[in-house]
Amino acid sequence: MLQGIRDNAQGWLAWVIVGLISIPFALWGVHEYLQPTRSTAVAEVNNVEILDADFRFNVQQQRMRLRQMLKQNIDLSFMDKEIKSNTLSQMIDQEVLVQSALNQGFWVSDGILSTRIKMMFQQEGNNFSQENYEYLLRSRGLTPTKFESQMRRDMLVAQLQTGVYVSNFTTEHEEKLQAQLEKQGRLVSYLTIPAQRFEAEITVTDAEIEAYYNENKILRYMTPETVGIEYVELDKKVLATEEVSEERLKDQYQDRKASFTQLPQWQISHILIEEQDITKLNEAKKEAEEILAKIKAGEDFSELAKQYSDDTMTNKKGGNLGWISEDQKIPSLPEGAMTSLKETLASMKVNDVSEPIQTSFGFHIVQLLDAKEKYTKPFEEVRVELEKMLQEEEADSRYYALFDRFANLSFEQPHSLDSLIEALNLTKQETEPFARGFIGKEGTVLSHKKVVEAAFDDMVLKEGNNSDPIEIGQQHAVVLRVKAHQASEPKPLETVKEEIKATLIAEKTKEKAKTLGEELLTQLKQAEVDPHQIVKSVGLAWLPAQWVTRTGTTSVNPNIVNQSFKLGRPAKGKAFYQGLNLNNDYTLIALLAIKDGEFAPQSKDPLLQADLQNKQRQQMALGETDFQQLIAGLKSQADIKIHQSQDAAN
Repeated sequence: MLQGIRDNAQGWLAWVIVGLISIPFALWGVHEYLQPTRSTAVAEVNNVEILDADFRFNVQQQRMRLRQMLKQNIDLSFMDKEIKSNTLSQMIDQEVLVQSALNQGFWVSDGILSTRIKMMFQQEGNNFSQENYEYLLRSRGLTPTKFESQMRRDMLVAQLQTGVYVSNFTTEHEEKLQAQLEKQGRLVSYLTIPAQRFEAEITVTDAEIEAYYNENKILRYMTPETVGIEYVELDKKVLATEEVSEERLKDQYQDRKASFTQLPQWQISHILIEEQDITKLNEAKKEAEEILAKIKAGEDFSELAKQYSDDTMTNKKGGNLGWISEDQKIPSLPEGAMTSLKETLASMKVNDVSEPIQTSFGFHIVQLLDAKEKYTKPFEEVRVELEKMLQEEEADSRYYALFDRFANLSFEQPHSLDSLIEALNLTKQETEPFARGFIGKEGTVLSHKKVVEAAFDDMVLKEGNNSDPIEIGQQHAVVLRVKAHQASEPKPLETVKEEIKATLIAEKTKEKAKTLGEELLTQLKQAEVDPHQIVKSVGLAWLPAQWVTRTGTTSVNPNIVNQSFKLGRPAKGKAFYQGLNLNNDYTLIALLAIKDGEFAPQSKDPLLQADLQNKQRQQMALGETDFQQLIAGLKSQADIKIHQSQDAAN
C-alpha cells in the first residue's frame, strides 16, 4: 500500500510524513461527511462509487491532520502525490471491508448506534444533549443522517476487525518454541586485541601523508563555504509612535464606548425538571410548581436542587450556574428560552425565585443569587489604555504600509539595499562570515534558520540579488544580500598534516590488530587446541565467561552479544569462535554453551505478568498481520476501477 510513497519520498521530512500518513483513518471515518457537489467518481469497488467530492475532502483532512501532528503549518505540496495515493487506498480498503461485513451478515442495530453516539457526545456527568449533538455536527458541516450512516459503516468495519484480532491464537507448542528462542541464554567469553599495542611499531612517511591528502582532500579536508551578509530590518517595535491628541482620544472613546461597557450580569442557580415527552409536560410542570411551593414555604433552594434537579452538571452544587451576562449564550438553551430567562432576571431582585420557565428540556426554577448593573468605565479611567491601543493600531497600519514599499523596493532594485535605506530611513547592518546550517545566538538575525538558508539560496548567492522579505517575527522582516563569499576549498596540507598522520596510524594499528586476531581465530578453530594457551602466547587472556540474553542488562558490549546470537549451537565441551571489529580494536568471541529459555504458562503471579503482556502484544501483532492480509485478499477478489480524476484533488 505504501510502496509508492517509499519509492518517491525524498529526505528525512518526507519519511517522517510517510510514517504519519500510514496511520489509518480513525474508526469514525470522514469520507461521506460532506454532501457531494458532483457525481464524478474517482474509483469504483464492485460497482460502488467513491465520489470525487468525498476524496477531495479526505485529502484536505489528511493534510490538516499532518500539519497538526507536525505542529507547524508546513507546505505539503511536495507530498501531494503520496497523500492522494494513500488517501484513495484507505478509502478503497474501507469500502471492501464494509461490503465484506455486510455480505457476512454483520449488522449494527439502531440501539447500539444510538448508545455509541451518546457515549461520544455525552457531557460532564454523563448527560447527553440532543441539541448539543446537532449543534456540534452543524459546526463541522455535517448532518445527523450522514454522520450516523458513516458511524454505522465504521462500526461494521470494527466488528470485522475485532473478529480477526480475537480469533488469532498461538498453540502452546509455538509458545514453547518462541520462549526457547526469546529467553535463550548464551555463555560467552571474549578478549579484545587493542590497536594501541601496535603504535610503537608504526611509522608514517611524508610521502604516505601527501598521498593520503591528495586522495581524500576533496571529501575530508575542505574548508566550509561561508558568506557574510548585509541586511536591513523593518520592525514595528522601532517605528516611531506619535502622540495622540486629546480630541481624538475623546472621539475614539465615544466610538468605542461599547468595548468599555460591562453589560448586566446575573449569578443564578436553577432547578431543572426535565421532560422532553410533550405528552408528559403537565406532569413536569406540576412537579416544578410543587417544588416552587416548598421554596416559598421556606425550604432551602440549594438543598431542593440537590434533591430534585435533573441537571446532573449542577445539582450537586445546589444548582449554581455561575455568572451569565446579557450578551451570553447558554448552549443548552434555545434562543427563545434564553431571551425569556434574561427578561425574567432583569425584573428580579437578589434572592428572588422565578416562576417555572419552560424550555425544550422541561421546566426551570431560577433563583437570582447576585446581580451587577450595566457599567461604562469613564474616559479618565481608560485614557491610558485607549492611547496605547490607538498607538498600537497606528503602528500596525504604518508597518503594513511600509512593508509593501519594503517588498517592492527590494524587488525593483535587486542589486543594492540603498534604495530601502534611503526611502524608509533604515540602517544597514552586517554579519561575520558563517557556513551553511549555522545558527547564531538567540535574538540575533542569524538565529533564524530562514535567514541563513536565504543567504545560500541561488537567487541571492549566485545571482547577487536581494532576498525576498523574510519574516522573522511578528511584524518584523529583513531583506539581505551577500556581501562576501568564500567558496569551499582544500585546506593546506601543512594545516592537516598531524591529523592525517593520526588517521594513518589508527588505520595501520587497526589492520595489525585484525591480522593478529584472524591468525588466532584460525588456530582456535583447529581441533584439540587449548584456547587459553593460544592467546596466552601473545600476551592476551580470555575474560571470565558470562551468561547473556537477547534483551537482558549486562556489562558485555551489545555488539558482542548480538554477534554471539548469530553463531550456531556448539557441541558439548566445544566452542564456536568469531572475530569482530569494534572501533579500531579487534575482538575474539567464544560461544561456550547455550541454555534454552523456559516456557511459563499464564499465571496471576505479578512476576509473570510481563510474559502475559508480551503474549498479548504478539497476538495483536499477528492479528494486525492477518487483518492486512484479509484486506489484501478482499481487494484481489474485488472489481476495483481507479479513474484519473483523483489527480485533480486540491
